[in-house]
Amino acid sequence: MALYPDLKGKVVLLTGGANGIGAATVRAFHQQGATVCFCDVDVKAGTALEEELGETVFFSEVNLLKQQHILRWIENVGKRWRRIHVLVNNAARDPRIPFDTMTVKEWDDLFSCNLRAYFLASQAAVQWMKEAGASIVNLSSVTFHNAPAQMSAYVGTKGGVIGFTRSLARELGPRRIRVNVISPGWTMTSGSCGNTSLPPPKN
Repeated sequence: MALYPDLKGKVVLLTGGANGIGAATVRAFHQQGATVCFCDVDVKAGTALEEELGETVFFSEVNLLKQQHILRWIENVGKRWRRIHVLVNNAARDPRIPFDTMTVKEWDDLFSCNLRAYFLASQAAVQWMKEAGASIVNLSSVTFHNAPAQMSAYVGTKGGVIGFTRSLARELGPRRIRVNVISPGWTMTSGSCGNTSLPPPKN
């Protein structure tokens, strides 16, 4: 049963939707009658979810570390439906890396996936958000508040997500585009939430 009938027929984009919190979010929007376009690098899981849910759910393989992958995906969605109503920036990686052994590449890759991709996807999607009431939802994490050890880069990205959201909400608000952040707690999942399979917690 659809609890939010106003979502029926809306075009929803979601990153990292093949597993975990992302897959649950894809299912939730699908249940409300939305058209859901989601991406991931887990082709097997993404394709299976697309086939399970049917003709209003569309999976694309997208590497969020590559700018052109993101831009091409969103452009294709925009051209097909002529508008985007919701963007959920969900995908993230959460490795445990001791601070003393962390490399610059590991740091940069994490910020590219967990923060830069949010910027790129938001900037591209906004061009297609032509109706008042469009929405961007960014996923941060409770780890920003409790700051576990060996996750300094991840926690840094999630703090960045909160700051990015707050400022973007002020900038896009006059255009009637809402920008909100969600900070999930520890969530037991069976798979990955984004670009790689990782141990819990997710997001």
